[in-house]
Amino acid sequence: MKYLISILLIFMFVSNSSAEQLPDECKVFEDKLNAKLEIRKEITNWLPHVMNRTNIKNIKFHTLRFKDQIDYYGIKISYGETSFNFCHPHFISTDGVLIEKKIMVNNGFTSPKEKLVFSILTSYNCGNPCSNSLVYTLSMPLDDLNGVADYRGLTIREHRTISTWYVDHLTFNEAYGLHKKLELDLYWKGNWYKVE
Repeated sequence: MKYLISILLIFMFVSNSSAEQLPDECKVFEDKLNAKLEIRKEITNWLPHVMNRTNIKNIKFHTLRFKDQIDYYGIKISYGETSFNFCHPHFISTDGVLIEKKIMVNNGFTSPKEKLVFSILTSYNCGNPCSNSLVYTLSMPLDDLNGVADYRGLTIREHRTISTWYVDHLTFNEAYGLHKKLELDLYWKGNWYKVE
């Protein structure tokens, strides 16, 4: 009987523990923290490493902070008048953004359309070193600069510092540039490369 009670107590403790907080739309954090989101400066030569496979030049990134909160950060991604605010807690870093044009379907009732797709590479459990890699996807309409961003959320989770899938999807020069910015040696398509 005491084993049963012990098991029940452990089960109750585990089931009541709070879920991990992963990156999400900034509105989620605004509501949770009851804090105002502030747009800071435009990102020009700072992480995340941006790899733009399109000829579109009017894509902008800005840093985001929450007023009176030091443990949450984010980036605002803008294309024309369409924008999306991507936020995360301090133990997650945004490392890379791959920008592509892709055919996307919003749901089973609409026809496929070419969209501007952002694959956002993040590192999770950052200490020394980061232990997980998370990839998030979001898309924006190409034909409507006043459109709405479609946030697909977490699409890949790997238990390694940098997602092998993400890196293997990059060209060699894109992967090398990302790893140079992160100051890491490159493992790309089954081979190691020294990054200098």
